[in-house]
Amino acid sequence: MKKKIILFIFLILGNLLEAKTYCKVVSEFGLLKEETVTKAIQEEEKKGAEFVTITVDNETAYIIFKTKK
Repeated sequence: MKKKIILFIFLILGNLLEAKTYCKVVSEFGLLKEETVTKAIQEEEKKGAEFVTITVDNETAYIIFKTKK
């Protein structure tokens, strides 16, 4: 019984400390400019998020960030 309680506590702590990911979508009419994407990344990094990856289409950038809860 004690092992189950300890395991449950570690499970809760793991979820509380786990980093969360989210996606910021940046879009412009016509071709997307590099400056627009760079500015969006810098804004999120100022908030404490860590840049993970980016996927770019002609008019849209999907930027993935990782942050603590």
